[in-house]
Amino acid sequence: MGAIDKRKGRRTKVERFSVASDHSLDALFERFYHAKVAEGRKDRTLESYRENYGFFVTYMDLRGYGHDVRLVTPDFIREYIVWNLNEKVRFDGHKFKSEAEQTVGLSASSVNTRLKRCGRCSGILRKRS
Repeated sequence: MGAIDKRKGRRTKVERFSVASDHSLDALFERFYHAKVAEGRKDRTLESYRENYGFFVTYMDLRGYGHDVRLVTPDFIREYIVWNLNEKVRFDGHKFKSEAEQTVGLSASSVNTRLKRCGRCSGILRKRS
């Protein structure tokens, strides 16, 4: 009987992990969110970040855009502002709000609040990159 060959062949990966793109808006938001959790932000503040990010990506989905940070330009932000002021239906789909309360267009202060949260996110990511 001959000697047993102890050499091992090339190992193959059993699992593959997807690598998040550097341009994925969702991955960048998660990075921002975890930074805020690590800073000790209150639960309500963290919730508002998620909520306002949800509003923003919902708009992107309505317009047929992917969640790519390269698509977020000053013109895109202006379109988002105009849409919120003139086309967005307040309380759209809310089961406890009457149709009379579901008016078209958000108030300027509501739009400003949504933009502040998004702006804070982009500012933090620019600093940490």
